[in-house]
Amino acid sequence: MTPAGNRSLRRGLSTACLVLLVSLTACSYQSVRHLEQQPWTVGAKRSLPMNYLTFDYQTGLTDEGIRISGTAYPRQSAIPQWASWAHDIWLATYLCKETGQVVAKKIAVLPPQALDFEAGFSFDFLLEPQVMAGTGPVFITFGYRLMLSADQSLRPEDIKPSQQGSSDIFFASESALTRF
Repeated sequence: MTPAGNRSLRRGLSTACLVLLVSLTACSYQSVRHLEQQPWTVGAKRSLPMNYLTFDYQTGLTDEGIRISGTAYPRQSAIPQWASWAHDIWLATYLCKETGQVVAKKIAVLPPQALDFEAGFSFDFLLEPQVMAGTGPVFITFGYRLMLSADQSLRPEDIKPSQQGSSDIFFASESALTRF
């Protein structure tokens, strides 16, 4: 094959790969169908228990979007008694269609802190949904990631791979999944 033919073939393969990548990306979406959800209502105080956290929250409308604020309380019955420190904490809120397809989300990363069952983890999210009209009922759910230890000095980045299954660290996570 001539050098010009090679360039043409490579250009054609590159274009085909780009088209395939764009097609796959266009078909992907985030789903929270597997998570507990509640219908979205303005102003109502609600509580949504999940596996390791219970989210007590209130929603409201602002000029900028939908405000969701409240506290995520660790569930004492689900978390080991020895856990006293929270590292690697993130909280998320999702607005979704009835099918579980996410239409808006926000994620907050919190600093490491003492695990306080009564104070919990406060949050305040402002969602700016891109698609609301014609979506039908809208639902709300939450996600989280927690790494807990018995000791403040034990940091997640110091954990060796051989320690990951040890009783020194407790990991809990629930979040949206990407679907194609």
